[in-house]
Amino acid sequence: KFIVFEENMDLIDLEKITLSTKKTKNTIQFTDGKNEYNFNISKSTLFKRFHTNPLEEFEVEISENVYEVLKKIQSIEILGDKDHLKTRIILPLYSDQSGKVEEKSGLNQWNAAGRKRGSNELYIPISTWIHHNFSDFFPDVTKDFNLHLPTGRVLLAKMCQKSEIEIKGKKINKGKGLMSNPNKDLGKWILRDILKLDEGTLVTYKMLEEIGVDSIEIEKIDIKNYKINFKHLGAFKEFKECIELNK
Repeated sequence: KFIVFEENMDLIDLEKITLSTKKTKNTIQFTDGKNEYNFNISKSTLFKRFHTNPLEEFEVEISENVYEVLKKIQSIEILGDKDHLKTRIILPLYSDQSGKVEEKSGLNQWNAAGRKRGSNELYIPISTWIHHNFSDFFPDVTKDFNLHLPTGRVLLAKMCQKSEIEIKGKKINKGKGLMSNPNKDLGKWILRDILKLDEGTLVTYKMLEEIGVDSIEIEKIDIKNYKINFKHLGAFKEFKECIELNK
């Protein structure tokens, strides 16, 4: 059944905090006289205890195959609107092949061998799977476009690492990555402003897990303008599964 209740979302009264004697290695329990709280040190997460007084209850039918139901719901959400599908894709911030952030490419391109590289040099990997399913989404590798950040700032961007791919029997040149021009602009935003990393720090998948994002969404406004934003953990895998499921 569903149980509906209401609860005041009081601010914590900092002057009346009293610590509990039930402290453990990873948790601190306290009260401010109104509510009880539990702070998890290892996860840096604050929990509040809710004393529920139900306002309403009603029975619901429990599905025997909940995963199949969720897949269908997600497919409708992502694929139901064809215009949405044409204008938005999701890219992983890690290698689609290995499932990890490579040490000398992608977000760690600054660490690659060869020429001297800037500390903010990176690109967002674009797997061949994306080009096969959305061949007309990105412009040609020779053309720059505007990339709009959530902050309102606009970067000049382009496709990088030209690669010949056969799509529908025709060989075309597509980029293996998305980068800004100059390259350091996108890197500074991701590595310094979002991930808060010091220069010279290798990005790992665990770091992405800790902040709760491992993918980005690219929205195509027109051939010269695109928007970028971060997506939750597993967003690319969900996106890929839904596309494959509905082929």
